[in-house]
Amino acid sequence: MLQTKLFEVRDRATCIPIMATKLGSEATDQEDYLLHRGGYGNNLSRENSDYVIVTRLEDCESSYNAYKWCNDRTMLEAHRYINNHFDDLNTGDVVDVEFILGETSTPKISDRFN
Repeated sequence: MLQTKLFEVRDRATCIPIMATKLGSEATDQEDYLLHRGGYGNNLSRENSDYVIVTRLEDCESSYNAYKWCNDRTMLEAHRYINNHFDDLNTGDVVDVEFILGETSTPKISDRFN
């Protein structure tokens, strides 16, 4: 089964709801087949794939490649962080780009509580 989680990406005056799906993790044979047909390799679940597709929920723009967001610091850094920490993150977590980059000393809380 593919794993999907929702996150709140925060940066300076920014709040972006996103959906992240980790490919290959515990994928069924049918999912492996379809992922392979989509160009993501063969037997991803057995290769411990680190592909994570990130989708902005507001405009449905998606990418599995963090560097696709190269002109968008917020999405680039958030996607890189999610790729590296997907298994440690929980749905609903805040991914604070300023905190990740060491620009602030305290991580932001969810905009839901402001």
